[in-house]
Amino acid sequence: MDVGSYYNYKADWPFIPDGNGLNDEFFPLDLKQTMINNNLTQKVKFTVIDRSGKPIFVSSSIDNGWKGRDMEGKMVRLNEVYVWKLEFVNELGNPEVYLGTVTAGSN
Repeated sequence: MDVGSYYNYKADWPFIPDGNGLNDEFFPLDLKQTMINNNLTQKVKFTVIDRSGKPIFVSSSIDNGWKGRDMEGKMVRLNEVYVWKLEFVNELGNPEVYLGTVTAGSN
């Protein structure tokens, strides 16, 4: 069974959702730029998952990154590690899935 391509991806930039306008939103930027350059922005699903395995954020737009809040709008615990998953269809029509972790930091 072919389940598409899976990649582990490390995001090396700070994510500090403190409302000061700097690094308040998380989306894997290198992947976003690649998707824009290759016109792969239509069939996208970006999910952030907490340590219990519960999805706390889901978006179908590369312009809607995670702002450190759960689906109820509550701020998540800071200095915790979250798993993110980015799914999209590549230029050949094949699914691609990228997984990584991000820490919701604080100053």
